[in-house]
Amino acid sequence: MTDDPIITEQTDLMQYVPKVHFEQIPIKNLVSNQEYQRNLSQHHVQRAAANFDLYQLNPVKVSRRNGINYVFNGQHTIEIVALVSGSRETPVWCMVYDFARKAEELLSAARLDAAQAAIKSPEACTVWRLGPLSAADALILEAAMHSLTAPVRDAEEKYVQLLCGLVRRGSGAVQLTPDACWTAANGILYCRSVLKMQPEAIPAPHQLLKTGVYCLPGGYELEIQQLNYEVFLKNPSFLKKDYTYCADYAKINKNIFVRTRQPGDTFRPAGRHVGKTLKKYLNEAKVPVAERTLMPLLACGSQVLWLWGAGFADGLSPDDGTKQILLIRQSRQSAAPEQEQDHNIGGTDHA
Repeated sequence: MTDDPIITEQTDLMQYVPKVHFEQIPIKNLVSNQEYQRNLSQHHVQRAAANFDLYQLNPVKVSRRNGINYVFNGQHTIEIVALVSGSRETPVWCMVYDFARKAEELLSAARLDAAQAAIKSPEACTVWRLGPLSAADALILEAAMHSLTAPVRDAEEKYVQLLCGLVRRGSGAVQLTPDACWTAANGILYCRSVLKMQPEAIPAPHQLLKTGVYCLPGGYELEIQQLNYEVFLKNPSFLKKDYTYCADYAKINKNIFVRTRQPGDTFRPAGRHVGKTLKKYLNEAKVPVAERTLMPLLACGSQVLWLWGAGFADGLSPDDGTKQILLIRQSRQSAAPEQEQDHNIGGTDHA
């Protein structure tokens, strides 16, 4: 430690500087429907758009959790820019706060050791003290509750908010699934029964899309190729079913990832021209809940471009101007051949 007053003063002042970074993020990749925000005023949006001044815009403040960009300050800004520009593809400057580390520190500070946990709640493996949790900043608490929700079920905003409300009340219970009931009582928070995910049930890390073969948890395999479209059409070795899983390469955003589903994902099935949340689509397609955790997809932000069993989203199919295509072959080691054929949840022959 130094006694230099200048260095000491500089070090002390850094505690007043938020640890953030700036990014340009397309409006379509921002989520701004959290309950703690004030209601969106269309009158304010219309008035500001009519007197738009680019140099009066403030950066949008974003909390990033599990790859999702949640707006906690600036929802009017993004709607104004979207209205003036006429597109939600327009990027805006965002001040990105990553609360994951703060959330981890909070949970670590609030967690009781094994001996104390056994005394407080013998039926629970892990127990947290409510005092530190309820005193935490709202955004850090949300990030912490997100990390507790994710191993049990989809960490959608409504479930995160249910746990946050439980912490603030200090008593009660929230049944997230039949196997997971979170309880707050006597100054502690615990889960009476948490699903223990086996190693093979843990999704693979997000991977930037490249050509090649992907062997993913759950026995899923993807073979991704970039081909000349004319060669593809003339080659009889390509089966008709392959056409379901090809897209015009020029229409594909190059910054896409191979991953599994996340809260906020949307999908527009081929031939339907109407988008919906991925969760709603999977419900309508009657995909078993147990199958959804590891089901692979291709996505740009929260927009799903390709989904296992359904193929590419609407608007990506090859046309007369197509020169190169992206072709995806899917297979699953654990599924019988007849099961693989029946797994076309989209029910469409379009790309």
